[in-house]
Amino acid sequence: MTWLGGWLRELILVVLMAAFVEMLLPGKSMERYARLVLSLLVLLTMLSPIVSLLKGDAAKELSVALGQQEQQGGLLSGAGRGAGELEQILADGRMLAAGAKEQGLQLAAEEVAGQMQEQVAGSTGLQGIKVTVKLGLSKASGLGSEEVPVITAVTVSLPASAGAGQAGGAEEGGTDSPSGAEPIRIEPVVPVQVQIGGGTPAERRK
Repeated sequence: MTWLGGWLRELILVVLMAAFVEMLLPGKSMERYARLVLSLLVLLTMLSPIVSLLKGDAAKELSVALGQQEQQGGLLSGAGRGAGELEQILADGRMLAAGAKEQGLQLAAEEVAGQMQEQVAGSTGLQGIKVTVKLGLSKASGLGSEEVPVITAVTVSLPASAGAGQAGGAEEGGTDSPSGAEPIRIEPVVPVQVQIGGGTPAERRK
């Protein structure tokens, strides 16, 4: 950064000299030309680093500056450490993404289980049914390597009262019916007579 300090010093000196020369002008007739010359001088001073860079070997100076930066323990010396930190950041990002995906699957499984529980309760009329759904990821055909959630397992738990009622009904063998329930009656089968030809069955027996 020594060249930057020298360039700033030159620029400040030129500006001060221009102000001093403008003060020494005897009349205002030459003030316009003096300002033009001084402005060009200030502009050349500002562009001097670019001119020197174009005149010299830019690649050589750049390599020298990079070598000095590396010797002083700047950015290049910590490249290995920076690469390790980058790998750690990427690993943390992958872990966070996996955790978010797992949490999303859990929420989706709870939503599907709730819908199944409502459907089963509405179909059977039983209360207290518990449905557990497990979701997993699987590659769907036609979507390349993209993974989609699929149902891997469904567990339905009936309430204890429903299980006891079904077991009691099986042991009693249907001898006693619950209070308020009408017994099931089976009507006898009426015999069917098939007639072939004319006349009634009584006439044919005669």
